[in-house]
Amino acid sequence: MAETIVFWDFSGCPVPEGLPVNNAVSNIEYSIRVTGCRNLMMSRSFFVYCDAFKMCDVLGNIYFPFPMRHAGTKEERRKKVFVDFMRKAIGHRQPLNLVVIMEDISEHPEILHALEFCKGRKNINILLSQPRLDLISKELSLWLWNSLCLAECPLTAEDIEGKGEGHIKGEGRRRQRRRQRQRRRILGAQLRGV
Repeated sequence: MAETIVFWDFSGCPVPEGLPVNNAVSNIEYSIRVTGCRNLMMSRSFFVYCDAFKMCDVLGNIYFPFPMRHAGTKEERRKKVFVDFMRKAIGHRQPLNLVVIMEDISEHPEILHALEFCKGRKNINILLSQPRLDLISKELSLWLWNSLCLAECPLTAEDIEGKGEGHIKGEGRRRQRRRQRQRRRILGAQLRGV
């Protein structure tokens, strides 16, 4: 089974208002599981990059079981994500799922090159989530950030090109029903305390 590591720029991709952080984490895990990742995750790690002092104010007394990497500015967060990502990806021989949740990386060719290089390796599966459609890299991205943290379906190539019926151009009935079923399952699990 593959290890799954999530690198989350929390300041650049915050949880939508009204959604508890713990529910967003559960939704991310669920979304990753249902995408059909190579070797579904058995162990997983989250690395959260943010201004740790502000994050403590946001969380209040909510338990957040993942390490927070303090990085105040956008550039600091981007560098720390890049270094940690490369540290995990290089030389890793076992199957590995790497999920990067990050703001705009289009002006940073070194990050794009590293993601594409790692995607080409047989044992590594790269999943990328970004907050806006205009930031989406056709080769790498799977989700708009709000869709991922709400456990919605990933984007398809047709959605990205504007020809599909997904997140961008309205929803087809089948996809809409599937999303409603997913939301009901998630809500039911949350109500049962799973």
